[in-house]
Amino acid sequence: MAYKNKVDHCANSVQWNKNNPEKRKAITKKYDLKRLYNITVEEYDKIYSLQGGCCAICGVHQKDLKYRLHVDHNHTTGQVRGLLCRMCNTLLGNCKEDIITLQAASNYINYWS
Repeated sequence: MAYKNKVDHCANSVQWNKNNPEKRKAITKKYDLKRLYNITVEEYDKIYSLQGGCCAICGVHQKDLKYRLHVDHNHTTGQVRGLLCRMCNTLLGNCKEDIITLQAASNYINYWS
């Protein structure tokens, strides 16, 4: 379809996105997985299946989450490690993936239990 100008093209895109939310979501997921983690939707689905649809740390199932499981990866090497819920992904990010900090937090919780 030829557009008279960029505004017409943008308006058409906005309308298509509104009319096709599931297709838009699938396209975005595919694009983001490849761009951010260099994996395909099929690779994500395989990890998801191997984890039983659950967060690799806390075990909460996808059906109980508002957002899809996040791809956890090593920020230095880019290696994908697994899928995490938003809370567990944030936990690792906030402690900068430092195992000593995580162990100290675990010791602290154990002490006060």
